[in-house]
Amino acid sequence: MINNQDISDCSNTQLTNMLIYYKTINTKYMQKLQTNNFTPKQQIYCILSSIGKTKQQILKILNIPEPNYYIIKSKVEKATKLEK
Repeated sequence: MINNQDISDCSNTQLTNMLIYYKTINTKYMQKLQTNNFTPKQQIYCILSSIGKTKQQILKILNIPEPNYYIIKSKVEKATKLEK
């Protein structure tokens, strides 16, 4: 993820392992994400956004079309607004 590599071929187990690894780096942030019941892909979107990845980088890493990017972004923003 850090090197903008496509993770679309990763299994759910691999995505979960990435999230577990990131939790060791930023426990407080991951705990906050997990309270929203985000999918692994939504959590990865949040992580990528939080570390400053651009929309184009996120599209490449998640290997998703632009409309899907906006769907994920909208769901995340809606959920985080509700918790405030």
